[in-house]
Amino acid sequence: MLNINLMFLRFINTKMRLIIERINLSEQLREIYGSNLVEKIDMISKLSKMAKIKNKDMKAKEKCKSVLKISSKQLYNIMKVYRKCSNKKRSGGKLKRLEKGINMLEIRDSLKKEIIFFEKNKKGILELQDVFKSKRRN
Repeated sequence: MLNINLMFLRFINTKMRLIIERINLSEQLREIYGSNLVEKIDMISKLSKMAKIKNKDMKAKEKCKSVLKISSKQLYNIMKVYRKCSNKKRSGGKLKRLEKGINMLEIRDSLKKEIIFFEKNKKGILELQDVFKSKRRN
C-alpha cells in the first residue's frame, strides 16, 4: 500500500511540476511581451539565427525592425552582440556575455528585458510558442 502511494506521489510531483512551471512561464511571457506575444517571440528567436548566418534577407530584417520597433542601426548592433557572444572560440558564459552586451546597447529597456528573458528561458519559451500559435489559429 505504501509503495503504491509513494509511486502516485512521485508521478504527481513529476507531472504537476512541469504543468506549474509552464503556467508560470506562460504568465511571465504575457507580462513581458504584452499583446503581440507570438510575433515578438518569433522575431527575437530569429535575431540569433540571422546573426549567426549573417542573413542578407532584407524582408526578414524589415519585419524584425517593425515588430520590435527599432531602427536599422539598433538591429545591426543587436545582431553584432549575438555574433560576438556566439563566437565558437569561447565556450562558457555565453548568456552572461550576451546579457552584458545587450544591456550596453542603446535600445529601450523593455526590449533589453525581452531579449534577455528569451535567452534565459529559450527552451521553455519555444515549447510554449507552439501552444500560443495553435490557440491563436483557433
